[in-house]
Amino acid sequence: AAARALGNMQDARIEDALLAAWEKATAPEERKVLADALGKTGGPKALRALSSAEPRGDALLDKKQTRAKLAISRTIARGDHAEIDTSRRPKVALPIVWRCRDGLEEMLATELADFATRKVTPGRVPGTLESPLTLARALEARLALSLAFPLPELRIGKAGLAATIVTAILSSDAAAVFDAFTPKGTITVRLSFTGAGHQRALAWDVAERLSLESTRIANDPTDATWSCDVRAFAESVKVELSPRSVQDTRFAYRLRDVPAASHPTIAAALARVARPQKRDVVWDPFCGSGAELIECGRLAPGLTLVGTDTSEDALSAARENLGAASMVAELALADARTFTPKRAPDLIVTNPPMGRRVQRTGELPTLLADFVAHAARVLAPGGALVWLSPQPELRDVAVAAGLRVTYERRVDLGGFFAMLLRLEKPVQPTEPARRRIVTR
Repeated sequence: AAARALGNMQDARIEDALLAAWEKATAPEERKVLADALGKTGGPKALRALSSAEPRGDALLDKKQTRAKLAISRTIARGDHAEIDTSRRPKVALPIVWRCRDGLEEMLATELADFATRKVTPGRVPGTLESPLTLARALEARLALSLAFPLPELRIGKAGLAATIVTAILSSDAAAVFDAFTPKGTITVRLSFTGAGHQRALAWDVAERLSLESTRIANDPTDATWSCDVRAFAESVKVELSPRSVQDTRFAYRLRDVPAASHPTIAAALARVARPQKRDVVWDPFCGSGAELIECGRLAPGLTLVGTDTSEDALSAARENLGAASMVAELALADARTFTPKRAPDLIVTNPPMGRRVQRTGELPTLLADFVAHAARVLAPGGALVWLSPQPELRDVAVAAGLRVTYERRVDLGGFFAMLLRLEKPVQPTEPARRRIVTR
């Protein structure tokens, strides 16, 4: 019990004590626990001791010693880890895929037009990364959740799934990706099994096989350069390589968050559907931490940004995030059903309460219906309400209030769907149109 507890402390100072106990231990059960502890906290001395230990004829003990040696080797190798260089241009064209919320694929494909995007599938936009484009440019897509380099699907051979995964990691297709962005140092990978949990036994099997077949690529979930995302089927397996040791700076303004705040990729999508124009007045009635206002401000200069919320904490978070984005907004503690901006808003852009984490009462449908009717009244002629509607009937409320649907798309918000709508207020017959209306 003491050895197990000391190993969990992962303190290098206790290595000598554990090694002394290892040399004295004779019972297999003791040596199994000591091997585990040394694997977690040992260094070169522990690796030498485990490597020189004579076989005891105990299969489980041999397995634990092998895993302990692998774990120690990973720890030692961390000083020489490869770093991903996102500024490099690949020498050959590399297949690439961006992952996004289901429903945002077409919009993301438009954002990534430079990458020769192909036919999209739910939540995925495939394309090609080739010179002069860089990985840094591919990582800039504001609607993407992540990106990966898909490897060719492999049939699971007689040696089993673990051996096939190792074959994929060591393939020439994987080498083209690794060499393009991590040309120096030890490449470390973390295994992720899509839809299959942690699969620890399989992960260890892959790690052990990889250690025997490669001196440059190692499995290390603690400090990985790349993620190997594995999806296994009955007779085949797909592996995708995702960069891990890269800092995402797209939403660096996001210093504070509040419950039920928009995911920044959703806020970016709302802003793109809104299409703000110079000097527009943009109002977010449920502004939360301010992401929609900031994303709109990035798309057009000189906007008048207005945000309201019924939470002082949300307004405080929005004020902090807006400051980090070098933007200013008029923020007020107010009810979205009654507040009227000083100047009629050209755009109302918002992700309202959905009833999942806030506003759980039965009053939410009435609140949102009243808000839609109020929005229709205060919008400037030719203006638009762009929002995520959690209930289908609210579309009818908007139409009854005189708004016209010009864009609608069902979007995954992380476990449930809402309708992303653009609802435009007709221009009065006596007033010239402020903007060209584009419908899809």
